[in-house]
Amino acid sequence: MHRDPEAAQLAAVLRQMAALLQRHDKAEWARKLDLCRVIIENSDIHGVARLLELYRGRRSLNQVVLGVVADDKGFAALRAQAWAMGQRIRRKAGSGE
Repeated sequence: MHRDPEAAQLAAVLRQMAALLQRHDKAEWARKLDLCRVIIENSDIHGVARLLELYRGRRSLNQVVLGVVADDKGFAALRAQAWAMGQRIRRKAGSGE
């Protein structure tokens, strides 16, 4: 994952998501995403695995609602983008690309 341009893009998406979460008093979720981002920025695939885990189970990232329609739509788009990017990065790492 070293210097992977897609990992850098994912980190940027996570930064945007965390900023939206902070604006809507969802600091705990923002901290979780910031931690994943920092790990990813350090070229560690574990940050991607940690991110993808946030999408699973009860009280997952998929269930986060900000309460403002425009922000919810924007957040949902970023959330889908982060999921797709995380999946691609994980697949690439697993194939040794």
